[in-house]
Amino acid sequence: MPPLRGTKRKRRDKSRKSKPDPLTLVPDSGDWWDTFSRRISVTLSIPIEKLEFEMVLKMPRRTFNYICSLVRDILMTKNTHYLFVDGTAMAVEDQVAVALRRLSSGDSLVNVGTAFGTNHSTVSQVRTTNTVPLCTIPLFQFLNNISFNWKPSELINIKSVIHNQVPVIRRFTGGGTVIVDKETIFVTLICNREAVPLLQLYPQPIMSWTGTLYQDALRDFGKFSLRENDYVFDNLKFGGNAQSITKNKWIHHTSFLWNYDVRNMDYLKHPQRTPKYRSERSHIEFLCRMKDIIPSKSVFIEKTLNSLQKHFVLQPIKSDDISNAPYAPSSRLLTRQELEHDLLSTGT
Repeated sequence: MPPLRGTKRKRRDKSRKSKPDPLTLVPDSGDWWDTFSRRISVTLSIPIEKLEFEMVLKMPRRTFNYICSLVRDILMTKNTHYLFVDGTAMAVEDQVAVALRRLSSGDSLVNVGTAFGTNHSTVSQVRTTNTVPLCTIPLFQFLNNISFNWKPSELINIKSVIHNQVPVIRRFTGGGTVIVDKETIFVTLICNREAVPLLQLYPQPIMSWTGTLYQDALRDFGKFSLRENDYVFDNLKFGGNAQSITKNKWIHHTSFLWNYDVRNMDYLKHPQRTPKYRSERSHIEFLCRMKDIIPSKSVFIEKTLNSLQKHFVLQPIKSDDISNAPYAPSSRLLTRQELEHDLLSTGT
């Protein structure tokens, strides 16, 4: 059929070029990081060739892939659907990246959302959903509590840590360096000044008070005592402590060794300062497993709660209720570059 009289076909202006989509500037190799880096290079206004994986996520790619492989089934069974602002669905890798960025950087929900191209409520939901599987993944060890006053090379065997890609967290409180994994039980007391009547807000009075708390909880299991700053059965340590104290608040947290892998102790150096009761014993000779003394984790938790109820009114809450609470964490993952720099500075 010929064109109607009086109409003209518009010729395409070949000189006009459509504005390219910033997400398609680089051919897609099918790798998740290719797509993800193109997305955040736009939101962060950083040229894609300058974006490095460890700069963004503070860990090697192999470690990130390992985490994703461990939590993939857990996240898939949750059947949750999160979106970027352009409507693209988040893959497991996207969710893990958002959660790790929030946990490692301490940036606000808004800043993380802006950087990764999603909104702050999605960041909050992803972080809450992913925190539990990220903290309970099997065989994934963290070197926790590198004190701000110490160099990593004085506390850990950096070469083996780097070789095996073990994440290292510098914690804002004091205390020694510990290996933590799914067999570690954490108990943290966050209290206002008036929470415990007549308690002086100094390290030793708080330590002594917690000793009586756990003495009551564990009286039926072995010979418990507080030795210097450690919880011990007989002469063997099973709980290490750290504190942070301000004018009106205090934190006391404990890493309890329910169980541990002997091989992981090779990551730790013998500390320069040790409690007297340790008597130069090695890590293996100095520690004990709670599982060999207490029937089950649930029994330990029940006994601890019963002891706490004598001092406080306990009310369970869900993580969702506190996920949006403002906070500025100063604990963070140490980068590979920081560890290598410290290693080079020692000349080893």
